[in-house]
Amino acid sequence: MASQSSVKEGVRVDSEVRASKRQVSKKNVSLKDFCMGLSARDSRVELIGAFESQERNLGHEKDEALLFEQRFNKFCNMPV
Repeated sequence: MASQSSVKEGVRVDSEVRASKRQVSKKNVSLKDFCMGLSARDSRVELIGAFESQERNLGHEKDEALLFEQRFNKFCNMPV
């Protein structure tokens, strides 16, 4: 019985975490903050630096994290 309640608790906590992540991704973040967070999980610092430079040149100083993420993924797949 205790394991069932802990599973239910885990499900509730997981859904709260997912809801929290959705709210965070909709918030505007600065380009610098996005790149700092990105560098914590992606070790390709030269690529991140080039992305940051391109975004700054395009005038994207603040945007939703999800949109930065999408543009970064597209940037990674651009031919050189």
